[in-house]
Amino acid sequence: MRETYKTGLPSVDKPWLKNFDKEELEMELPECSVYSYIFENNKKYPNDIGISYFGRNITYNSLFDNVECTAKALRQFGVSAGQNIMLCVSGTPEVLYLILACSKIGACADIINPLFDKQQLIDRINEAEADILFVLDGMYSFIKDVLPCISLKNVVLIPAAQSLPKHIKLADYLVRKVKGFHPPKGQNFLKWEEFIKKGDRFKEKTEELYVPLRPLIIVYSSGTTGASKGIVLTNDGINATIAQYRLLNFGLGEDRRRSFLSIVPIWFSTGIIFCILVPLYYGITVILEPVFNAGTFTKDICRYQPNYVLGATSLWLAAIEDTHLQRKDLSFLVCPITGGEAVTEQEEKKINEFLNRHHCPGIMEKGWGMCELGSTITATNGGESIYGSSGYPLPKVIVSAFDVDTDQELSYGNMGELRVCSPSRMKEYYKNKKETEAFFKIDSNGTEWACTGDIGYLDESGQVFVLGRKNDFFIAPNGARIFLFEIKNIILQDAGVKMCEVIGIDNDDEVIPVAHVVLNNPHEDFNEIINRIHNQCRKKLDQYAVPCGYKIRDKFEIKLSGKRDIESLKKEREGFVIPVDGVVMEINF
Repeated sequence: MRETYKTGLPSVDKPWLKNFDKEELEMELPECSVYSYIFENNKKYPNDIGISYFGRNITYNSLFDNVECTAKALRQFGVSAGQNIMLCVSGTPEVLYLILACSKIGACADIINPLFDKQQLIDRINEAEADILFVLDGMYSFIKDVLPCISLKNVVLIPAAQSLPKHIKLADYLVRKVKGFHPPKGQNFLKWEEFIKKGDRFKEKTEELYVPLRPLIIVYSSGTTGASKGIVLTNDGINATIAQYRLLNFGLGEDRRRSFLSIVPIWFSTGIIFCILVPLYYGITVILEPVFNAGTFTKDICRYQPNYVLGATSLWLAAIEDTHLQRKDLSFLVCPITGGEAVTEQEEKKINEFLNRHHCPGIMEKGWGMCELGSTITATNGGESIYGSSGYPLPKVIVSAFDVDTDQELSYGNMGELRVCSPSRMKEYYKNKKETEAFFKIDSNGTEWACTGDIGYLDESGQVFVLGRKNDFFIAPNGARIFLFEIKNIILQDAGVKMCEVIGIDNDDEVIPVAHVVLNNPHEDFNEIINRIHNQCRKKLDQYAVPCGYKIRDKFEIKLSGKRDIESLKKEREGFVIPVDGVVMEINF
């Protein structure tokens, strides 16, 4: 164990390193492509199952053969080191072949978010200057109207059924024929099989020599508050994430017969890196699910009985209410994981109690991350979990809280912006030097910190507590900065409240807070709960932080990312109530 000497500054003390021995901390990070890293660790197990897709098992030997065929096809179409290809896809085997082939030949896979509006899609695709676009047939409608506005030489259509078992593939074909689905035709349109076949003409070596910090994947920021930004992730950064999981008590690499249900969309770094490339490296079968929603999450857990699965807190809360999962023995679930949004103590207890009742051998593991930092910043360490904590920084990562006004590092327990030093960090925002320089700040010691925009703190053991977003606040008339997550946390302390979100809405030239609440028991006295919550808020919060209205809901809608749809809540102005002298009155805004 490493001895720590307290200076009061987490970046100096690094108290989380006590969890690792000297040899582990001296581990060197790999210097190779992601393809090479995964290949070298699995080449001795050619018959092990790398991918499972709707019941069809694909061995590592078949995986690497398909990657080589894909690499040849890309090279035949003129794609070489340093160039981009565009992907509008979901999780299918062909997409994994493309990404690993890009790693092999030194190219970069630019994975567009299909949910962007038309102009965002046009701008991002043209910005990438790619000659070839790969689109899943079921997602063609997302980009159909965009194609006349973008510069591409070729569009390759990937059938979602391409790698399905034959009996399922036939059923898929018949359904599409009945529905009238017709693949686009034209000189620059190809089917996946045609694309691969043309690769037979390429006779040269496909694998490029390793170049440090060569880009491999571009994913995108949400674009909800402005233009989306391309997040450039390198082979080295992705390998750093993969390598550090060896030192965590997740059981990765212990049993090559285990499986990981990959359900997070691959246009998020968590979806492609943590849910696919990490388990694939460690010999864990990746169960690919291209359709992502609360229904498939629960259905796939019951159907495939995975040993690992990651879902946002909202998905887990919906899953434990599902009658199918309530009847299921979960002893197969070695490592249930949540991330992507905050989990309250009440929610965490509820999920863990459910898992325990259904014989899950472990508790829910948690983590915190962001696309710009290669998906993972912190993680709980094999059951070492404190309520409210997002775990410890990964062993090669440094996290600390900073005063947002002075940029000074804060001591333990003090709330500020969480900033990060990580070998998994992005290289840059694509073609956006200004935003890149704004994201990374250099302190007086010359250390470069990624500014996450999350507010939180570290305790003296090194556990990281993420409270909310830096911009999740409004300025009250008295000049106070009111953080919405602080209001939410007060409301969630009430035993009658199951879930809550607090939103700031514009009202007569000022911002006011309103609370959306889901009750534990919808039959409990509604008036009593609203009065109780309101009184607690008045007692514990600044007067301008007390919600001006409450809306009782049956549930929160979930976005395709698996997180709650906060944007839709911001548009709601009707159906609120407010206590006035103990009487609950209706109010609209």
